[in-house]
Amino acid sequence: MIDVPAEAAVDDLVRNGIPPQVAKAPGQSFQALREGRVSQVTGQITGTVERVTGRPPRSFADRARQHAQRFA
Repeated sequence: MIDVPAEAAVDDLVRNGIPPQVAKAPGQSFQALREGRVSQVTGQITGTVERVTGRPPRSFADRARQHAQRFA
């Protein structure tokens, strides 16, 4: 895994044409994840993911493990 600082990720998004005010949102999400402020899958609380997809939500870590070969 490569640890990209949130600020660098935002700067890269802006360099690639994403408006700064839009690019900040993922940067804030990355930072919240790093700081442990986001620790649960929101869809588990609301039920929205399961209603829309017919499947229960899963964590990013589970999805990343399942698709790791695609990113190797």
